[in-house]
Amino acid sequence: MVDQNFLLLNNIMKWKLIGNDMDNYLKYRGKCRELCDALIKENPDLILVRGWYYEPLWSREEQHWWCKDKEGNIHDPSHLQFPSCGVSEFYREFKGLFNCSNCDKEVKEEDIGSAEGRYVFCSHKCHGKFIGVL
Repeated sequence: MVDQNFLLLNNIMKWKLIGNDMDNYLKYRGKCRELCDALIKENPDLILVRGWYYEPLWSREEQHWWCKDKEGNIHDPSHLQFPSCGVSEFYREFKGLFNCSNCDKEVKEEDIGSAEGRYVFCSHKCHGKFIGVL
C-alpha cells in the first residue's frame, strides 16, 4: 500500500515540474466550469459536479467544478491549478444544503431567505439578527 503522504508530495513535485507553478494556476483558475462543459460535450456520459476541493498546501477548500463518470471516477480538466493535482479524497460534493450563519439551521439552497457574500441565512429575521439590526 502506498503512503498517502508520499502520493501528495509526489503530486506537488509533479505540479512544480510540469511548468511554472503560477502558469498552471493562471491557465486553469476560474475556468473549471467552462472546461467541464467542454469535456461533457466530448463525453455526454459524464456528470457535472459542483463542490469544493481541499488544497492542503493552501490549507483551505476552494469552490470548484469537476465531472464524474457513472462509476464515480473523477474527471477534472482543471486539476493542474492545484499543487496536489486532484487527489480524489480531497473533492467534496455540494449536497444542496447550507447552514444559516446566524442560527446554524440546515437550509436547502432553494429555501435560502437571504445571502450576503459568503454568509447565508434561513430568513430575513436571522440576517437582521446577524448584522445587529434586530
